[in-house]
Amino acid sequence: MGKHKRFTCIGFIFLNKRPQFTDPEDYLDYLNRVWSVEDVDLELEMGILPPGMLLKAIDGNQIEMVVGRYNEPQRVELLENVKLEH
Repeated sequence: MGKHKRFTCIGFIFLNKRPQFTDPEDYLDYLNRVWSVEDVDLELEMGILPPGMLLKAIDGNQIEMVVGRYNEPQRVELLENVKLEH
């Protein structure tokens, strides 16, 4: 990843079998927000991004999805490569 690459939230995928209800309005705070690579990495490490959030590099065309649980280290996967945990 380029050091100056920037990412934005373009939407969400809400997955079935969530252990608790999440208010969709809470997610709206993230729409169109912009992160640096360092900020994305830090927030993934802290586990504070909403699972199912879709990120896209501002100058790119690949879409990645946040996977993992809150308050645990998370990761992003290319949307075409996402494997759902059961």
